[in-house]
Amino acid sequence: FADIKDKSLEDVQVLFEDLQSGAEISRQVIKEKRIRKAEADAKLKEEATSQIQKDFSMLFKLDKDGKKVLKTINDVRDDIKEINKSFAKLKIWEGLKKVYENYDFTVGKSISSFFKNYIAHLGSLTRILDNYSSKGFFQKQVYDRLNIMSENSLRGNFYQQEIIDSIANSIEGVEGGYSGILEILQQIGVKEITKRKRKVEYTADQIMRMYALSLNDFQRERLNNEGIKNIEEIKDILGPELVSFTDKIVEYLSNDYFEGLNDVYSDVNDTNLGYVENYFPTKSISDLDQAKLIEGDFNSVLGLENASALKERNAKDKELELNFGFSYTLENYISSMERYKSYAKGTRELNTIFQTPAVKLLTSDSVLAIDKLIKSSINFEINPTYGLQNQNKDNIGKFLNWFTSYVLSFKLIQIAKQSTSFVNAYSEYQFRKGKYTPVIDTLGFMVDYALTLANFRTNLKKMKEVSATFRNRLEKGMEGDIYSLESGGILQYVPEASAKGKKIRKNFKKAAASPTVLGDVFGIMGYVANYNRNIKNGMSEQEAVKVFNDYNATQQSRRNTEKSPIQRAKGYTRVFTAFGSTLYLQMNKVAIAQRNIFAKHIMKGKVPPTKDVRDLALNLSVANMLFVATSNIARLWAGDDEDRKEVYLAIAEAGIGLNLLYQLPLIGAAAEAGIQRAEVGLGLRKNVKRFDGLVNPFMSLWYKLSRFIKNPSLFSAGQGIVEIILGVQIDPAVGVINLFKDMEANEEEIYDISGISKSYRPSERKAPKRKKSTID
Repeated sequence: FADIKDKSLEDVQVLFEDLQSGAEISRQVIKEKRIRKAEADAKLKEEATSQIQKDFSMLFKLDKDGKKVLKTINDVRDDIKEINKSFAKLKIWEGLKKVYENYDFTVGKSISSFFKNYIAHLGSLTRILDNYSSKGFFQKQVYDRLNIMSENSLRGNFYQQEIIDSIANSIEGVEGGYSGILEILQQIGVKEITKRKRKVEYTADQIMRMYALSLNDFQRERLNNEGIKNIEEIKDILGPELVSFTDKIVEYLSNDYFEGLNDVYSDVNDTNLGYVENYFPTKSISDLDQAKLIEGDFNSVLGLENASALKERNAKDKELELNFGFSYTLENYISSMERYKSYAKGTRELNTIFQTPAVKLLTSDSVLAIDKLIKSSINFEINPTYGLQNQNKDNIGKFLNWFTSYVLSFKLIQIAKQSTSFVNAYSEYQFRKGKYTPVIDTLGFMVDYALTLANFRTNLKKMKEVSATFRNRLEKGMEGDIYSLESGGILQYVPEASAKGKKIRKNFKKAAASPTVLGDVFGIMGYVANYNRNIKNGMSEQEAVKVFNDYNATQQSRRNTEKSPIQRAKGYTRVFTAFGSTLYLQMNKVAIAQRNIFAKHIMKGKVPPTKDVRDLALNLSVANMLFVATSNIARLWAGDDEDRKEVYLAIAEAGIGLNLLYQLPLIGAAAEAGIQRAEVGLGLRKNVKRFDGLVNPFMSLWYKLSRFIKNPSLFSAGQGIVEIILGVQIDPAVGVINLFKDMEANEEEIYDISGISKSYRPSERKAPKRKKSTID
């Protein structure tokens, strides 16, 4: 159009005809896309309705033409009134018949409200929607779909990391890819730049982001308005390597990466993103309509959460945030956009499912009463960080992160304790494809697990390549994040104002977390054995990876689809769930398995599914018994008869599922106290000794404090200060020092080195007092 004045009338006419033709083609493409989406939506609604009609036939009635149609909520309420009326008139048999006819939803609705409201994660809620059948419509279309989206998001993130590494490696003077860039930033540290004619300190990371923004004319003007005008000063501080890297990253985000993002955005929204030359993301917070979260408008929530990187790409009316660095902004942007690319299409389909009339009725308060629960669980997976912008004020989260690291640091016993969870994988194991054969499966699983451990390094490398979910878990663990592993919470990254001391703390956290991470991997190796067997049985790699990633359902999940409402809660509630990730997963397995076994099969004279029987046995008893026995290995090995008796009793309690009861906040502590008092009365124990649920992890801190109060010393005071600063216990190091000091090992030093806490050591019995002799 700039040269239109130089064109002839005929050329202009051809130009406009081409534009009209292009516009018509574009309209036709959009029309075809909308038709395909409408057809796909109709198919999803039909499948959902068909599944509900099959599993909850009592929600449908015959119309005047004899065709099955969906009941209204008033129809369902009338059914319940009829049941109550029959019992009120003492027509017991008639009432029982009506209960049986409406059994599935009347019992489903009355399933423990405590379990539904606080313990049930998304996997359990979809099993309830599927009337407890395994791999039904809702588990496949909601739970599995979200887990696949999560895997694809992580895979995309790792792929982008490789591209960023290659960009860094293409710059002369940079070694180690993106890590080499971060190393240069740390070496530069904090520098002063001119802002409004005075010198202000910023980290090199923050200065690098300012340079990235300055490459865009609009953002450069905003920097000028903030008083930052001397871009050459910034370039001199960064040096040629960082300047070159920044230039290439901005070019990549503006072109190649934009094209991939726009492909997804245009496919979902039937319109293109606005192109921005020399684009680098700005930090801005979008206002999100809370009603959309409640209504379950998942696609709108996803789009609004990422608005600053999508629609608001120039953030014209947003204040420019200068306290965030280049690395945080880049990593956060890539992570957010890869999530958007992986979730955009699926969230639209989830909207379709939950807008289906039959689904609305099924989830309503008159039937299963899980509408808000399941929608909040889905929203938590789609937008796990929403509402956490004020993370710096989250003092409870900071304390729990520090405390988790403190409690579990350098504890070699964690390797054995964490690895006991491998037994949970047996639930999914099939030596012969499609068949559960108890004896053959048991022997086969033991052999396959042993072979997996024998080839540990090979299997570890392979699973990192095929499963982005596993790779992410491993890398998070090696970064020292064991808080989100143990608690099921989210560890939020807060950019540091200074790089001083960061590297030392990071390396300490890595070393401190390594026993827990290694034990965690040994536990997951049970599922690697399943993966290898499934591949041998002819399962496709894609399906085998999906099945493997479901290790999260028992192995301290990092996926949000397995987080219980009580784990997602904010504030002081997290104190009660800080070390209960595995037990909450087991509660879900036990609740769903026992419901399916007894109510859906045994009560109807049917043989219960083998998988549910295994789930119940493993999660209620076997896994907990192994964990308790391993935790108390010192008392079994070196304790007296009284110690062993207490351990045997603890193993027996785990065998009947009391460990799960004890983990419930407040209720569990009261139950444990009551049960221990009853055991004292029966002569099974001498006294009420301790509470393993909430209190035990905090006992190590209390033990050290009380020991210092009783016997204060300069060494113990210095040790305490070091531990508080680093967030780790150094008892193992002290134990090693004491061992080599006199080259003689005693039990206490061995316990310190192995990380066995005070409550799991043999008791120190007081010698009985000697009676005074009556003989002169």
